[in-house]
Amino acid sequence: MNSAFEEIAAAYEAQAATDSRLAAAFRELAKTETAGAETPKKKSTAKTKPAETSPAKPEEAPQPAAKPPVSLEDVRRVLAQKSVEGYTEEVRALIERYGAKKLSDLGSECYEPLLMEAEGIGNGK
Repeated sequence: MNSAFEEIAAAYEAQAATDSRLAAAFRELAKTETAGAETPKKKSTAKTKPAETSPAKPEEAPQPAAKPPVSLEDVRRVLAQKSVEGYTEEVRALIERYGAKKLSDLGSECYEPLLMEAEGIGNGK
């Protein structure tokens, strides 16, 4: 019976360690989120003279988040799904159109355009 209690205690300790690591990761994420956010300016309650109007500065458009590069695994996942859906010949032809006998022979510069084409297989594109 003692060993069962020891196992349960060990499981709780492992869970606590995992929870602690998750909490630390979320704290770091919160720091990066708040570091990029602007703090709102407080409105002054004191009456002030209206500021002279100056030419309006063009507002900066928010930059879209850079999308991560397409990986071999991304392409492989989509091609495997298309093959399961019954488009094995189309998948094979697509890889050969990029000059390779198999997917792993392709360079990373081919992944994004190949993925875009692959997503169109079976969708009437």
